[in-house]
Amino acid sequence: MGRIFAFIATVAFGLIAWKSLPAPAPQAAAGSNEIAGFVKSKSSSSISLSVANCSPAAPEIRIAVNDANLQAALNNYDLCDRVIASVTSQTSAGVSSYTLTGLRPQAATLSGRRRAALLALNAALLLALTGFFAGGVRKLLFIGQDNRYSGSTTQISLWFLLTLTAYITAFAVKASDGVFGLNIPTNLLMISGLSAISFTGAKGITNKKHNDAVTAHAARTKTPADSPRFPQDYVQNDDNQFDFGDYQMILITLIAFVSYLLHVYQFLAGVELRAAASLPDVDTTILGLFGVGHGAYLVKKSVSDIKS
Repeated sequence: MGRIFAFIATVAFGLIAWKSLPAPAPQAAAGSNEIAGFVKSKSSSSISLSVANCSPAAPEIRIAVNDANLQAALNNYDLCDRVIASVTSQTSAGVSSYTLTGLRPQAATLSGRRRAALLALNAALLLALTGFFAGGVRKLLFIGQDNRYSGSTTQISLWFLLTLTAYITAFAVKASDGVFGLNIPTNLLMISGLSAISFTGAKGITNKKHNDAVTAHAARTKTPADSPRFPQDYVQNDDNQFDFGDYQMILITLIAFVSYLLHVYQFLAGVELRAAASLPDVDTTILGLFGVGHGAYLVKKSVSDIKS
């Protein structure tokens, strides 16, 4: 029954998210000093745009590029990127010729309400899909093997959900305008890697301590809890005492999560319709705090009692 509900929810959220995508970006009016279209071809001295679409058969407009700075700027664009070219035009014998005076990417603009809706719907879509395959979301994403809320499991789940939600949302917005491709910046990859290292490191340390305790017939082995406790499990050890290492790790994770979510929300206000566009990067201060906090958590985990 749970998987059936998750399947229905996945389809419903997917359809709602698809319907919430913005309409394709409008084209510039013909005869203006700007031409909006897809990059069909480019060379060191010219660029060709197709107003209709990026198919090989689409008619194109050739624009001369005489300025050295603009020639260098062409390297920032790939084929099928959507751009707005500022031009000057001349007509001779009924034939118009164009010279480039400026070039910028087109952007898909979303209102604040639509940005929030798309992020929420795509996050719900991922959770519903996870529930369909895993049979349950809470236990898989937030609860450890000891039946307690796990800081290391929660932080990797939050970052996985946020990163994938941001990627799917931005990619879908670009794809709805006929532009594909989206890069993930360096710091975001690093913080995702730190999250994975913290998760696997914590699990490895706990498993080793448990195995050593069993081998030595130790009295203090970690037993599963009767039921998860929220939010106590995130900031207390198994003796119901405040654990600063756990508190520091979960607090830094939440700060980084909210900070990056706000960056993504602002980024979606105007998504550049270029294949080389990237998701917003993580602030270096947050990355540093994230690394220090998770490093301290693993050190605490390695030297503390098995029940911590």
